[in-house]
Amino acid sequence: MEHYALQLYTGDDLLLKLRSFAKENDIQFGWIVTAVGGVDIVKIRMANATPDNQDIRTLEGGFEKIGR
Repeated sequence: MEHYALQLYTGDDLLLKLRSFAKENDIQFGWIVTAVGGVDIVKIRMANATPDNQDIRTLEGGFEKIGR
């Protein structure tokens, strides 16, 4: 099992960076063990979502992620 560290900077698009990093490192399957940082926009798929109603919400503001 390989381990990687990825640093992002203010203004980086998290999803684009993760996809690019995975492609550059030939990562086809993986998971994030831990993260520290913050984002300005969050898209959340609510727990009550169904195949017919995905209930995805977009939140804007300052959000912080610490730990796992």
